[in-house]
Amino acid sequence: MPYFPQLSSGALSQYPITKRMSYRTIVNELDDGSRVVLADTNAASIHWEMAYDGLSDEESDVLVAFFASVEGRLTSFTFWDPVDNLLGWSETLSAAAWQSSTLLALATPVSDPLGTQRATTVTNNGSGSLGIGQTIEIPGAVVCCWSFYARSNSVQAVTLTRTSGSASSASAQTVGPNWRRFELSSSLPAGGDASVFQVVLSAGASLDLFGFQVDAQPAASQYVQTAAVGGVYPATRFDMDEITVTRTGLNQNSCGLRLVTHVNG
Repeated sequence: MPYFPQLSSGALSQYPITKRMSYRTIVNELDDGSRVVLADTNAASIHWEMAYDGLSDEESDVLVAFFASVEGRLTSFTFWDPVDNLLGWSETLSAAAWQSSTLLALATPVSDPLGTQRATTVTNNGSGSLGIGQTIEIPGAVVCCWSFYARSNSVQAVTLTRTSGSASSASAQTVGPNWRRFELSSSLPAGGDASVFQVVLSAGASLDLFGFQVDAQPAASQYVQTAAVGGVYPATRFDMDEITVTRTGLNQNSCGLRLVTHVNG
């Protein structure tokens, strides 16, 4: 499956970005004048409008070549929403989307850095290091930032990891009593078609964790809470018949793109 290319900076897009949800409602009008109204869950769609400015010749050539490779509207591709969290169930570590050992105990609700009660205390009751993580359909070669907030009553270690195929990246950090956001920015050129993002706790460690997020860019963006669906859309298409690039200066180009994906309910 082809996937939408990143810019040389590692970002997927520039601002402004317009994201719009469309829904269809089916209305049946009966002989007595009453109406039956139902949502058509199979007709929902998401639309993105993205404006690019100051693109290098190489960057604009990559976008044009990608448009040609999928034959415009014809072929679908994977798109990672640049204004969404790519993880599903970002605050529900007990959901099936998360993979972890039964020796990791989860406790909720716990105070979080936003002043609510949406964090989770994760305790490693095992005799060795254990991780909790999620697999996303994003190739190792794509630049990603894996982030979350953490705190602990005592100073403890935590390791952020990303694994794709036989390639991996890790960053060991120290967690203290104050909430802090931890990040791992990585690209794994020798990786596979999917990536596993994990937080690894040492034996006996107990941490308060919140705000798990993966962005398809080098740095973390503002945290976005997700439920069952994260911002990974494997059936996206161009919503335009041609791509027009305007040269605005030496090695400077601008263009606009429209994308659409159809989602179920």
